[in-house]
Amino acid sequence: MNSGFSDVLIIIPAFNEETKVSDVISDLLNSGFKNIVVIDDGSRDKTCEKVQKTKAKLLKHPINIGVGGATSTGLEYARQKDFQYAITVDSDGQHDIKDIKKIANEIKKDECDFIIGSRLKNMKNINGIRFYGNHFMDFATAILCGKYTEDTQSGLRAFNKNALSKIQPVSSGYEVSSEIIVQAIRGNLKISTIPIAAIYTEYSLKKGQKISNAIRVIRNLALNQRFN
Repeated sequence: MNSGFSDVLIIIPAFNEETKVSDVISDLLNSGFKNIVVIDDGSRDKTCEKVQKTKAKLLKHPINIGVGGATSTGLEYARQKDFQYAITVDSDGQHDIKDIKKIANEIKKDECDFIIGSRLKNMKNINGIRFYGNHFMDFATAILCGKYTEDTQSGLRAFNKNALSKIQPVSSGYEVSSEIIVQAIRGNLKISTIPIAAIYTEYSLKKGQKISNAIRVIRNLALNQRFN
């Protein structure tokens, strides 16, 4: 198996992650990922300063747009730089580097266009509220696109060049996760899911999408003309 990742871009959306982002970048660099772009989404802490001390590329939003906007910026950067593959990674350290490498090696086989790192097999026993909340979002997303996909809200996703050309989200908030799935399905992309660890810490549970946001997220998706 080819362990070289020179054709893979790691995309890290970040907002107020000064305590974690350096470690995430360091783990990636030490594991062979040399192409890393961090999209600082209007952070008010020292996230930018932390990233600038690493070998990662920094793109900065002057104001906070949302994780959807930051993800879109990263995907557009991958297209502009003509990367063969791109992988989105959360900035709070909840993704195991072994899983990121597993996802990278799998997308490089060119047997599918888009891969989701699914936490559901491990999530139920670790955090039941998140497990059932994610299931709810999976079914809501399926209603929008007519096909069920597991762990639609996972931040660990891999795209090949075909997927990069067809997945161009416009959502600014957390609904971007479902929008990406909808566009992948409507683009007739070959989708695969790979089990990954569900890593939750007190810190990471304070970040990310809250279950209470689910109705608002679904409403935003339904109102988005892109899905009509």
